[in-house]
Amino acid sequence: MAKEATPLKNIYISLFCLFGVLVGGTLGYMIVENWSFSESLYMTIITVSSVGFKEVRELDLKGEWFTITLILFGMGTIVYGITNLTAFVVEGDLRKILRKSRMEKNIDKLKDHFVLAGLGRVGKNIAYEILRMGYPLVAVDSNENNLAEFDSSSPNFFTFLGDATNEKTLEKAGILRAKGFVSALPTDSENLFVVLTARQLNPNLRIIARVNEEENSIKMIRAGADKAVCPAH
Repeated sequence: MAKEATPLKNIYISLFCLFGVLVGGTLGYMIVENWSFSESLYMTIITVSSVGFKEVRELDLKGEWFTITLILFGMGTIVYGITNLTAFVVEGDLRKILRKSRMEKNIDKLKDHFVLAGLGRVGKNIAYEILRMGYPLVAVDSNENNLAEFDSSSPNFFTFLGDATNEKTLEKAGILRAKGFVSALPTDSENLFVVLTARQLNPNLRIIARVNEEENSIKMIRAGADKAVCPAH
Protein backbone atom coordinates (compact mmCIF):
# COMPACT_ATOMS: atom_id res chain seq x y z
CA MET A 1 0.00 0.00 0.00
CA ALA A 2 1.39 3.41 -1.00
CA LYS A 3 2.14 5.86 1.79
CA GLU A 4 -0.16 8.86 2.06
CA ALA A 5 1.60 12.11 1.21
CA THR A 6 2.26 14.29 4.24
CA PRO A 7 1.37 18.01 4.26
CA LEU A 8 5.08 18.88 4.19
CA LYS A 9 5.62 16.69 1.13
CA ASN A 10 2.65 18.35 -0.55
CA ILE A 11 4.28 21.74 0.07
CA TYR A 12 7.34 20.54 -1.85
CA ILE A 13 5.10 19.27 -4.65
CA SER A 14 3.36 22.66 -4.81
CA LEU A 15 6.69 24.48 -5.12
CA PHE A 16 7.80 22.05 -7.82
CA CYS A 17 4.55 22.65 -9.75
CA LEU A 18 4.96 26.43 -9.45
CA PHE A 19 8.52 26.16 -10.72
CA GLY A 20 7.23 24.06 -13.63
CA VAL A 21 4.62 26.70 -14.50
CA LEU A 22 7.27 29.45 -14.48
CA VAL A 23 9.62 27.44 -16.68
CA GLY A 24 6.83 26.39 -19.03
CA GLY A 25 5.46 29.91 -19.30
CA THR A 26 8.87 31.44 -19.96
CA LEU A 27 9.74 28.90 -22.65
CA GLY A 28 6.26 29.24 -24.12
CA TYR A 29 6.51 32.99 -24.66
CA MET A 30 10.01 32.61 -26.06
CA ILE A 31 8.70 30.11 -28.63
CA VAL A 32 5.22 31.49 -29.35
CA GLU A 33 6.05 35.22 -29.30
CA ASN A 34 9.79 35.01 -29.99
CA TRP A 35 10.52 37.19 -26.95
CA SER A 36 13.75 37.36 -24.97
CA PHE A 37 14.22 35.33 -21.79
CA SER A 38 13.77 38.34 -19.48
CA GLU A 39 10.64 39.51 -21.30
CA SER A 40 9.16 36.01 -21.23
CA LEU A 41 9.93 35.49 -17.54
CA TYR A 42 8.46 38.90 -16.64
CA MET A 43 5.30 38.20 -18.62
CA THR A 44 4.96 34.77 -17.00
CA ILE A 45 5.29 36.17 -13.48
CA ILE A 46 2.76 38.99 -13.94
CA THR A 47 0.35 36.56 -15.61
CA VAL A 48 0.55 33.86 -12.94
CA SER A 49 0.47 36.36 -10.07
CA SER A 50 -2.41 38.30 -11.67
CA VAL A 51 -0.92 41.65 -10.66
CA GLY A 52 -2.39 43.30 -13.75
CA PHE A 53 0.72 45.03 -15.08
CA LYS A 54 0.79 45.93 -18.76
CA GLU A 55 1.97 43.27 -21.19
CA VAL A 56 5.54 43.45 -22.43
CA ARG A 57 4.28 43.70 -26.01
CA GLU A 58 1.04 43.25 -27.88
CA LEU A 59 0.06 39.58 -28.10
CA ASP A 60 -0.96 37.87 -31.30
CA LEU A 61 -3.75 35.27 -31.35
CA LYS A 62 -1.44 32.38 -30.43
CA GLY A 63 0.00 34.43 -27.58
CA GLU A 64 -3.47 35.23 -26.25
CA TRP A 65 -4.47 31.56 -26.20
CA PHE A 66 -1.19 30.63 -24.55
CA THR A 67 -1.75 33.32 -21.91
CA ILE A 68 -5.24 31.97 -21.16
CA THR A 69 -3.78 28.48 -20.73
CA LEU A 70 -1.02 29.82 -18.49
CA ILE A 71 -3.54 31.67 -16.31
CA LEU A 72 -5.56 28.48 -15.80
CA PHE A 73 -2.50 26.42 -14.91
CA GLY A 74 -1.08 29.20 -12.75
CA MET A 75 -4.26 29.78 -10.76
CA GLY A 76 -4.71 26.03 -10.29
CA THR A 77 -1.17 25.74 -8.96
CA ILE A 78 -1.63 28.68 -6.58
CA VAL A 79 -4.91 27.29 -5.21
CA TYR A 80 -3.26 23.88 -4.76
CA GLY A 81 -0.36 25.50 -2.93
CA ILE A 82 -2.60 27.54 -0.61
CA THR A 83 -4.61 24.41 0.21
CA ASN A 84 -1.46 22.47 1.09
CA LEU A 85 -0.05 25.36 3.13
CA THR A 86 -3.29 25.56 5.12
CA ALA A 87 -3.22 21.81 5.76
CA PHE A 88 0.44 22.08 6.78
CA VAL A 89 -0.37 24.67 9.46
CA VAL A 90 -3.72 23.25 10.61
CA GLU A 91 -2.50 19.66 10.97
CA GLY A 92 0.32 20.75 13.22
CA ASP A 93 3.33 19.93 11.05
CA LEU A 94 4.64 23.47 11.36
CA ARG A 95 4.29 23.38 15.15
CA LYS A 96 6.08 20.03 15.26
CA ILE A 97 8.98 21.34 13.20
CA LEU A 98 9.33 24.46 15.35
CA ARG A 99 9.08 22.42 18.56
CA LYS A 100 11.70 19.97 17.29
CA SER A 101 14.01 22.84 16.38
CA ARG A 102 13.70 24.36 19.87
CA MET A 103 14.26 20.96 21.47
CA GLU A 104 17.43 20.33 19.47
CA LYS A 105 18.79 23.76 20.41
CA ASN A 106 18.16 23.02 24.09
CA ILE A 107 19.83 19.61 23.79
CA ASP A 108 22.89 21.22 22.21
CA LYS A 109 23.33 23.25 25.41
CA LEU A 110 23.29 20.20 27.72
CA LYS A 111 26.35 18.79 29.44
CA ASP A 112 26.78 15.99 32.01
CA HIS A 113 23.26 14.78 31.28
CA PHE A 114 21.83 11.29 30.76
CA VAL A 115 20.75 9.80 27.46
CA LEU A 116 18.07 7.10 27.49
CA ALA A 117 17.52 4.86 24.47
CA GLY A 118 13.98 3.49 24.47
CA LEU A 119 10.98 4.98 26.26
CA GLY A 120 8.80 1.90 26.47
CA ARG A 121 7.46 0.38 29.69
CA VAL A 122 10.91 -0.21 31.20
CA GLY A 123 12.32 3.02 29.79
CA LYS A 124 9.57 5.11 31.37
CA ASN A 125 10.39 3.78 34.84
CA ILE A 126 14.07 4.52 34.28
CA ALA A 127 13.27 8.02 33.04
CA TYR A 128 11.23 8.85 36.13
CA GLU A 129 14.07 7.67 38.36
CA ILE A 130 16.73 9.71 36.54
CA LEU A 131 14.56 12.83 36.67
CA ARG A 132 13.83 12.20 40.35
CA MET A 133 17.57 12.32 41.00
CA GLY A 134 17.70 15.73 39.32
CA TYR A 135 19.71 14.88 36.21
CA PRO A 136 18.84 16.35 32.80
CA LEU A 137 17.61 13.57 30.52
CA VAL A 138 17.34 13.16 26.76
CA ALA A 139 15.01 10.29 25.84
CA VAL A 140 15.46 8.82 22.36
CA ASP A 141 12.78 6.67 20.75
CA SER A 142 11.72 5.89 17.19
CA ASN A 143 8.07 5.67 18.29
CA GLU A 144 6.54 9.13 18.49
CA ASN A 145 3.68 7.82 20.66
CA ASN A 146 6.11 6.64 23.35
CA LEU A 147 7.58 10.14 23.57
CA ALA A 148 4.18 11.84 23.57
CA GLU A 149 2.70 9.53 26.22
CA PHE A 150 5.45 10.13 28.77
CA ASP A 151 3.97 12.34 31.47
CA SER A 152 6.59 14.76 32.71
CA SER A 153 6.57 18.51 33.19
CA SER A 154 10.21 18.54 34.28
CA PRO A 155 12.31 21.27 32.64
CA ASN A 156 15.15 18.72 32.64
CA PHE A 157 13.33 16.33 30.30
CA PHE A 158 14.03 16.43 26.57
CA THR A 159 12.92 14.11 23.79
CA PHE A 160 14.44 13.17 20.46
CA LEU A 161 12.54 11.24 17.81
CA GLY A 162 14.95 8.90 16.07
CA ASP A 163 16.56 5.48 15.85
CA ALA A 164 18.92 5.01 18.78
CA THR A 165 20.87 2.39 16.83
CA ASN A 166 21.92 5.18 14.47
CA GLU A 167 25.19 6.83 15.45
CA LYS A 168 24.05 10.26 14.23
CA THR A 169 20.95 10.07 16.43
CA LEU A 170 23.06 9.45 19.53
CA GLU A 171 25.32 12.36 18.62
CA LYS A 172 22.31 14.67 18.24
CA ALA A 173 21.14 13.52 21.67
CA GLY A 174 24.42 14.87 23.04
CA ILE A 175 26.07 11.57 23.92
CA LEU A 176 29.53 13.09 23.41
CA ARG A 177 28.84 15.46 26.33
CA ALA A 178 26.73 13.08 28.42
CA LYS A 179 27.48 11.79 31.90
CA GLY A 180 25.60 8.52 31.52
CA PHE A 181 23.74 6.38 29.02
CA VAL A 182 20.98 3.84 29.58
CA SER A 183 19.93 1.46 26.82
CA ALA A 184 16.39 0.15 27.40
CA LEU A 185 15.43 -1.01 23.92
CA PRO A 186 13.11 -4.03 23.55
CA THR A 187 15.66 -6.62 22.37
CA ASP A 188 19.09 -7.68 23.59
CA SER A 189 20.53 -7.45 20.08
CA GLU A 190 19.47 -3.79 19.78
CA ASN A 191 20.86 -2.95 23.20
CA LEU A 192 24.12 -4.74 22.43
CA PHE A 193 24.60 -2.76 19.22
CA VAL A 194 23.71 0.56 20.86
CA VAL A 195 26.03 -0.07 23.82
CA LEU A 196 28.90 -0.85 21.45
CA THR A 197 28.23 2.35 19.49
CA ALA A 198 27.86 4.50 22.61
CA ARG A 199 31.13 3.22 24.08
CA GLN A 200 33.00 4.00 20.86
CA LEU A 201 31.55 7.52 20.75
CA ASN A 202 32.29 8.31 24.40
CA PRO A 203 34.85 6.10 26.19
CA ASN A 204 34.25 7.89 29.52
CA LEU A 205 30.49 7.32 29.51
CA ARG A 206 28.78 5.46 32.34
CA ILE A 207 26.63 2.85 30.53
CA ILE A 208 23.80 0.72 31.90
CA ALA A 209 22.03 -1.72 29.60
CA ARG A 210 18.85 -3.73 29.78
CA VAL A 211 18.98 -7.46 29.05
CA ASN A 212 16.03 -9.79 28.64
CA GLU A 213 18.08 -12.96 29.00
CA GLU A 214 20.40 -13.20 32.00
CA GLU A 215 23.02 -15.12 30.01
CA ASN A 216 23.47 -12.09 27.73
CA SER A 217 24.73 -9.93 30.60
CA ILE A 218 28.36 -10.92 30.08
CA LYS A 219 28.10 -10.07 26.36
CA MET A 220 26.72 -6.66 27.23
CA ILE A 221 29.62 -6.01 29.62
CA ARG A 222 32.11 -7.06 26.96
CA ALA A 223 30.44 -4.70 24.47
CA GLY A 224 31.12 -1.78 26.80
CA ALA A 225 28.35 -1.63 29.40
CA ASP A 226 29.38 -0.92 32.99
CA LYS A 227 26.33 -2.76 34.22
CA ALA A 228 23.69 -5.03 32.70
CA VAL A 229 20.26 -5.25 34.34
CA CYS A 230 17.59 -7.86 33.70
CA PRO A 231 14.15 -6.40 34.66
CA ALA A 232 12.67 -9.89 34.99
CA HIS A 233 15.05 -10.76 37.84
